[in-house]
Amino acid sequence: MNIKLLSQALLCATMCLLIVACNAPKNQDKETDLSHYITLDTVIESPFELTFATAGTIRAEAGKLAEVAMPMDGRISKSFVTLGDKVSKGTPLFSISSPDFAEQCKQYFQAEANCSLMERDYARKKKLHADGVVSKRELDETETNLELAKREFAQWQITMEALGIDRQNLKNGGIMAVCSPISGEVVRMEVSTGQYVKTDSPAPVTIANLDEVWVTAQLKEYYINRIHENDSVEVVLNADDSYHVAGHVVYIGQLLNPETRSAEVIVECVNADKRLKPGMFAHVHFTARGQKAIQIPATAVMQGEDSPFVYVVSGDGKSYEKRPVVVESADDGMMRVVSGLAIGEIYVANGGLYINE
Repeated sequence: MNIKLLSQALLCATMCLLIVACNAPKNQDKETDLSHYITLDTVIESPFELTFATAGTIRAEAGKLAEVAMPMDGRISKSFVTLGDKVSKGTPLFSISSPDFAEQCKQYFQAEANCSLMERDYARKKKLHADGVVSKRELDETETNLELAKREFAQWQITMEALGIDRQNLKNGGIMAVCSPISGEVVRMEVSTGQYVKTDSPAPVTIANLDEVWVTAQLKEYYINRIHENDSVEVVLNADDSYHVAGHVVYIGQLLNPETRSAEVIVECVNADKRLKPGMFAHVHFTARGQKAIQIPATAVMQGEDSPFVYVVSGDGKSYEKRPVVVESADDGMMRVVSGLAIGEIYVANGGLYINE
């Protein structure tokens, strides 16, 4: 390109810049200079829904999963259920033959017989004492023996109840029926007839009721006071982000983990199709409703070197103050102002780029 053409191009570019400069606002102290380029608004509070998410783990509800362990060493004599069966509380799961159980049955019946004997003896001596045949001291000794016999028998009754054994099962020569402690479904079954199982072995049967499950989430302290029990929650499976299920908050932990600065929040979800399985990971989406907050358009927030800021109209209405703010995203192109603005102040909602420093 020759020098004459280059000079003409530079002259044209210079003229264009001069024209743009003449049309741009020149003085931020004169509102009329900027009125065509900026939009002002007043800081107000408005209803606000704060949404936030965290990771969660699915687990069975408390009291709805039971690992049925061996109450004592013994050999499996019979299995009454199979994997996937529905059972009620008290349904026999399997029976075991145990010498230890046979010995306990023997002691139970001995305690029962001794208690019955002491009751008859006391009734007899009470009558004899009334007739003047037996002394008061001898009657008192008999009454004391009766009380001891009753206590021993009551202790054996408590022991058998703790094992889930009723009196009928105590008459079958050391064969114990192990029953389900809850209603639910057999989700694990490791029982074989003739198998010898010890009390310290893993539980051979697991019963679970997974019609509803819990999702345990760790929520940061900043959000803890923004949620409440019964708040609605959305749960999304990590393994299938197309699967969404509604839930609600049933418990908000009262203890804060000092290392993670978070507290446990438990969400209950209906699990009709059994897609939510204990141990799965999920995203838990919370929405804090019923709050008011200062919200401004995202176009009002300018990014400074150190922090975001908003232009606020000064008291005389002719100049603009650069005000640092703390903000977070909201819906529909809005920003929630955490700090930095006060209700009633006038701010630049759009066009802050035209304000000269």
